[in-house]
Formats: sequence, structure tokens, C-alpha cells
Amino acid sequence: MAKNKKPRDKSGPLVGTMRGDPEKKLREAAYFLYRLGELNQPHGRDPEFVDYYLSAFLNACYSFFERCSKENSQAYSLAKTEWKSELGEHATRLVASMRNDRAWEVHHGESDRERVEERIRLGQGISRVGHQTHIAAWSTGAQPVEILWHTYRLRIIGGNPMPMIQACSEYLSILQNFLVMFRAKHPIGTDSKSETYPNRT
Repeated sequence: MAKNKKPRDKSGPLVGTMRGDPEKKLREAAYFLYRLGELNQPHGRDPEFVDYYLSAFLNACYSFFERCSKENSQAYSLAKTEWKSELGEHATRLVASMRNDRAWEVHHGESDRERVEERIRLGQGISRVGHQTHIAAWSTGAQPVEILWHTYRLRIIGGNPMPMIQACSEYLSILQNFLVMFRAKHPIGTDSKSETYPNRT
């Protein structure tokens, strides 16, 4: 005999407004960008780890826009129109490329990026490459020490590929500018009819 299920209380936080969440999503994106920077290291690091954090970064950025829209769709629409009108050509291409890259990663299983190998010659003494510190020394006449370095570049619509960390950093900065415009139209704590999470049963 089936047991009667107790009705779920729909007045709790799951049904609460999404106010404040856009800021959290940008902090989340910044965290994953930091982790990507840690993986920007010499040969030997599993490139699959880069896929994990790049995917997480792109999805956090995508969710940021979704959260703004859910919080207040009218303020979001007004801010987005103003924001787009002030984006330069490079920023417009970068935003489109990053959003396309996320769609490619979600629907095709990998980011549309290039993995490039570079040989970096170290100087005598202590050298800093990425997040790695190297100590190199050789005698007069000997060949300088070189390391094999893997870097990643993201393809930009209508432009040259950009280093992944640079592209992600610029994209995050552009989103932070959008947040300023959005908050100017809908400050935290504004008493308005914000949209809410759908009821979960």
C-alpha cells in the first residue's frame, strides 16, 4: 500500500528570490579562472584538467546572465541594451566567441581551443614561468636549458586566437562591467517583482 507523502513546504529558500546570485556567479567564475591559471604550467600537466575548469568557467559566466535575467527581466533587458551599445568591436567579438565556445563545449564535448607547444629558454639562476619557479645553471659554452611549455588559445571570431587566460580574464572584466550597469537599474534590496525559482516538488 502506497504511503501518503508529506506535502513539501514551498515557502522555504528553494522558492526564494534569486537576488544577489549574479554576484556569486561572477565570484565562481573568478575562482575557476584562478584554477585555470594554476594549470598554466609546463609540460606534464594533464590537459583534461584544463577542460574541467574552462567548462566550469564558461558555465558560470553563462549562469551569470541567466541569474540577472531571472532576478529582474526588465532591468536586465535595459542594462543589456546599454551594455551592448558601449562594447567596442574587440569586446563584442570576444563575448560572442566565449558564448559560442561554451555552446561548442556543451554540445560537442570539447572547447574550441588550440593547444600550442612552445620551447622556453631559461636564464641562468631563478626563472619564473607561469606558476612554476625553475633554477637553471650551466657552464660556459653549454647549451642553455629549455622547457617544453603547453599553452592554450581560444579562437576569436574575426580575429586572431587569444591566450586562454587573457581571453577569460577580459571576458570576466566585461561581465563585471555589465553587472555595474545592471545594479544601477536594479540595486540589491530593491523591492520589486523579481522572478523566483520554479517550485520544486
